[in-house]
Amino acid sequence: MSDKNLLKSINDIDDDLIFEAESFKPRKAKKPMRLKVALIAAAAALVVGLGGVATVSISKANVATADNPGIEEVEVKSGKYYLNGDVNSGLWIEITPETFSLKGDDIEKSLREAITAMYREDKPDLVELNEAVMQDNLEKSKLLYCEEKPYFAYVSHLQEWRCIINVDRFNRPVEKREDLLNSGAAFLYDDITNKIELGLFESFGYFILVE
Repeated sequence: MSDKNLLKSINDIDDDLIFEAESFKPRKAKKPMRLKVALIAAAAALVVGLGGVATVSISKANVATADNPGIEEVEVKSGKYYLNGDVNSGLWIEITPETFSLKGDDIEKSLREAITAMYREDKPDLVELNEAVMQDNLEKSKLLYCEEKPYFAYVSHLQEWRCIINVDRFNRPVEKREDLLNSGAAFLYDDITNKIELGLFESFGYFILVE
């Protein structure tokens, strides 16, 4: 199972199966039995990951609290991560030491294009993308991606991506950043190449730090 499908399966273990889980593009595990197997595998992999030791050498900001002894926090470099590293793309992720947020010259237009692409590729025969459905997706994606919110980044123990960034889906206040481990919303991150993938924009490319 690829890291993207594994992360999708983990994100799918959520009471409402809301937008970010949907925005990770499913590959092959679409039948109910395959999905069940994927969820079990994801849960098992998560347990191993939390209790294991990182097999790669990375720069760590610190090790999380004793409540999560197997979690190694990662420092995310502050700055603007532009889509495909293009400063003229009009779309970027802004990272500060405290917050994560998606920004753009015309953020609603960018979100509409990404949602349209997602439905065209993943749900051509399942749901009609009418304006009501679009507005529902827009509201959820703005809440998930565009609010300036605290984040927690840590070693992923996956194979293809080195790290994961967790945020709260609903921008609820958190007492400790490591509480976001249970937030249910996760983005793929590589601390060497300074690259982030947001599921909704997967078909468009990666967000890359421009210094």
